[in-house]
Amino acid sequence: MEITAWVFAFLVLLGHTQVVIFAHNRFYGLPLGHKTIDLIQFSHFLWLLLGPVVLWFLWSGQIPYPGTRDPEWLRVLLWGFATLGLLGPPIDLFLRARRRRMSFVSIRAPITSVHAENPMDLAGTGIWARIARLPGNRSLRPVLDRAEVSIVGLPKVLDGLTILHLSDLHVRKTPNALFFERAAEELAALEPDLICLTGDLVEKGGISHADVFRAFLQKLKFREAGLAILGNHDFWHPTGPTLKVLSELGYHHLGNHKRTVLVRGAEVSLWGLEYPWNPELPQGWNQRLGEWTLCLSHTPDHFPRFAKLGSGLMLAGHVHGGQIRFPVIGPIIMPSVHGRKFDQGWFRRKDAYLHVSQGLSAGHPLRFGCSPGVSLITLRCADES
Repeated sequence: MEITAWVFAFLVLLGHTQVVIFAHNRFYGLPLGHKTIDLIQFSHFLWLLLGPVVLWFLWSGQIPYPGTRDPEWLRVLLWGFATLGLLGPPIDLFLRARRRRMSFVSIRAPITSVHAENPMDLAGTGIWARIARLPGNRSLRPVLDRAEVSIVGLPKVLDGLTILHLSDLHVRKTPNALFFERAAEELAALEPDLICLTGDLVEKGGISHADVFRAFLQKLKFREAGLAILGNHDFWHPTGPTLKVLSELGYHHLGNHKRTVLVRGAEVSLWGLEYPWNPELPQGWNQRLGEWTLCLSHTPDHFPRFAKLGSGLMLAGHVHGGQIRFPVIGPIIMPSVHGRKFDQGWFRRKDAYLHVSQGLSAGHPLRFGCSPGVSLITLRCADES
């Protein structure tokens, strides 16, 4: 093959890969059942591997097809993939560079009580434990992010409020109970005003791991309130054991509802968003927010709607920061209908703010270039101007 043919084939492969990833991210962000998601993941994996092979054989004439050699539809398809392969990456990088993120004071440090342990002792047993111990895998090396953020519209009574944002614990065999025990030891010293749990708390509905989840939460102390919602992994199994633990430890399960809670003697508006995995339409879904609101949403997909309804802060998780992140490129796999738009960290639209946690764990302990983490957030009143 000539060099131009090799370049063309590479661009076709790159464009095809982008299409598969785009479809995978969007489908994985939909409210589908566990088995359906697994089937979609498997089919996309086959599509990713076999698609280029089929295209190659069609292009080289090894597979017979109706009509003349190199029919118009095949040329259009190949040139479409090649064009996407050529233009897609630079356009995506340009848009990511222009994306409006927030500037704020942040300090990231290892959760030393976990890092002090041998990873062999934190991984548990089984195939996922062996994967978690792979060189470069950060799944057993969590970090604590401390951020002080200025919020326009924040009620003065909440100035200096501290929030421990925990998401995607995925309590299961890997990481094991020792991992969560050591993490809780360091987090217990923080004693924030609020502890906010944004879903995917326990695998298998908590039936096998409720004791580990309870022991973890028991060590954490909040001054004002503990707030929680559930995520898709929670709803894929019976939620009773998880909700029982939350209730026993004094956490408010917000569900898909609006409510108020006393914080520093003042009523603060709260909104839980478990939708779409909790199929009940969220209360106030089409109503403007009457006051500054703290919203707990498992997925960041709801942020554009939240920003249109009023001012406040949304805390979300679900996407795990992508779990595998490359320099410059960033994450590839991102289970969101918005793709990679809200991957991790802070975002702002008008007077609405979003914090996306990278999660303390994951359903699959694969993390390269993306550490699991917990965030301690201090809110400050910003100048309205």
